[in-house]
Amino acid sequence: MSETDVQALMNKVTDLCVEQGKAMDEGDSISANELHEKISIIMSNVKAQGQLSELKQLLQNDDENVKLWAATYLLPTEEELALSVISQVEKSDRLLSIEATTLKDMWNKGMLNL
Repeated sequence: MSETDVQALMNKVTDLCVEQGKAMDEGDSISANELHEKISIIMSNVKAQGQLSELKQLLQNDDENVKLWAATYLLPTEEELALSVISQVEKSDRLLSIEATTLKDMWNKGMLNL
């Protein structure tokens, strides 16, 4: 995968994560779930192509949902960094903070298979 392709994929993930976060904030569960599925497929492809380290750049994004998605998929390889980002999202006043807390709890209990 070329550097241009990887960057295009990171841009696509970012856009979908932002859109999904907005849908969640607005209570639009149908759209949020559809976007969740699209993001999950892309993330699985990123992992299959050995490009998970590229997600680190998304941890600097201003959008908390982008950060949370990236941190989630970085947990197996960058646990300390990922947990730090997840802890930051937990402090948010958005509904997303509950997801971050649940995610961290599930990871600590060994219940996530990424």
